[in-house]
Amino acid sequence: MKKESLRRSLSPEALSAFKEICKQDYGINFDDSDVEKKAMEFLQLFSLIYKPIATENLNIKGKFCDNNVSNV
Repeated sequence: MKKESLRRSLSPEALSAFKEICKQDYGINFDDSDVEKKAMEFLQLFSLIYKPIATENLNIKGKFCDNNVSNV
């Protein structure tokens, strides 16, 4: 049952693209039986670590660049 929900979540094109990226960029070859699980695990990880920054909380000069520090 869980495997069926994975198939509905990602298109065959998305799975193929994920498989190709893993092969070209990282040298990892997934079997067709494993690629669905690995793609979903990747998306779950990405959703945990990616959080958009609200524009009202974004102060680029103050948070990301300290003009008082010289380049070493």
